[in-house]
Amino acid sequence: MQLRLLETDAFRFAGIDFGTLPLLVAPRGWYNIAGATDSALGMDLLRQFVMRIDYPRRRLWLRRTGDRRATLYGADYAAVKQVGVFLDDRRDATVVQRVVPGGTADAYGLREGDAIVPASGEERLPLDEVLARIRTRGGLSVARRQGDVWIDLALPLEPGDAPPEE
Repeated sequence: MQLRLLETDAFRFAGIDFGTLPLLVAPRGWYNIAGATDSALGMDLLRQFVMRIDYPRRRLWLRRTGDRRATLYGADYAAVKQVGVFLDDRRDATVVQRVVPGGTADAYGLREGDAIVPASGEERLPLDEVLARIRTRGGLSVARRQGDVWIDLALPLEPGDAPPEE
């Protein structure tokens, strides 16, 4: 599926101004099943609302609630940009989707495809805690694929340490 991350300078939806937001755009629709002119946008924006759909009248009712921070995959977008890593929170691990070259996460030792997993006896960390640990160089356990096997690493890497090559 073709997917792009874009950032808006200003976004207006349902009469509400949101300012700068990340948008995930699938130009050919989700799983490429739409026509050439259709798109699907990421849904993190709607987490700020309780939504009611009035089908007979073809109306969508939104009531804004809770946290108004811009998020990407559930993590604070400002923190994601500051740390320089895009994460995907999955059922069994937090997976590194992209690492900004030269950024904090790159210096920390994260690589695309790494799976951030709980250390033995620990519970899984929420995304915001993962970002905070990367920013402060706190410890994380990472599973990294090398060929056909997965190896476990303790991050952060110390300056001068080379991460295992793929």
